[in-house]
Amino acid sequence: MPNIDLELLPRFMKLLNKHQKYLMAISYPNIFEFLQPLKVLYENEICFSCFNAFDGLDIAVIDHATVVKMDLFQTRRYILSSLKLPDFHIRHLEIHQPSFSPDDIQHIYQNPFLSDVLLKLLSSRTQTFICRGKIEFNPGLTLVEILEKAPELDEIDISYTNIQNGNTWPSDFIKYSKAKCLKNLYLSISGLDFNIDDLAVLMKVSYSFEA
Repeated sequence: MPNIDLELLPRFMKLLNKHQKYLMAISYPNIFEFLQPLKVLYENEICFSCFNAFDGLDIAVIDHATVVKMDLFQTRRYILSSLKLPDFHIRHLEIHQPSFSPDDIQHIYQNPFLSDVLLKLLSSRTQTFICRGKIEFNPGLTLVEILEKAPELDEIDISYTNIQNGNTWPSDFIKYSKAKCLKNLYLSISGLDFNIDDLAVLMKVSYSFEA
C-alpha cells in the first residue's frame, strides 16, 4: 500500500477517480472504510446461482467463485431489469452443470449460459476458469474473447463447452495470454490444421496440456 498517513488517507481518496478507487479496492482491502461511497464485497469463497446478492454493489472481489449454471435462467430477468451487476474481480472461477436426467436436456439448451454474463465475471485478475459438465454459451464465444477479457489465465478447462477455438488457438495463446505459464489447459479441437511451431512454443510454458 502507498506510504500514506492514515489520517491523510480520506483526503487522498478524494483525489482519486472511480477507476483508481477500484484499483485500490482490489489491491488493498484494508482501506475499505475509506472507499465510500463505493460499495465493495470481499469474499474468500462463494457459491451462487443468481445475482441478487450482488445488487447495489460497485465491486465484488472474490478469491474462489462457483456458479451453478442450471439456475442461471433467472439472470435473464435480472439482466433485463434496472438492476446492475458490479465489477467482478474473481481469481478462481468455476461454472458447474449439476447432474440432470435425460428429460432435462431440452431445458438446458433452451436456457444456455449468457455469454455477456460470463464476460462480466472474467477480469484481468482471473487466473483459473473451469467449466464442469457440458455447458452451452449463447451467443457463441471464442477463445480469443476469453483471453482478451482474462489475459492472466494460467488454468483453463473449456473442453465440454461450445467455445470456439479455431485453428489459430496456439498462436492466440501466444498473442493474448500474459500468464507466465499455463498450469493446466483442457480444450476441444476440431482438427490438426494448426501451426506446429506455435504449439511447440505453447507447450514449453505448459505444465499440463490436453486437447
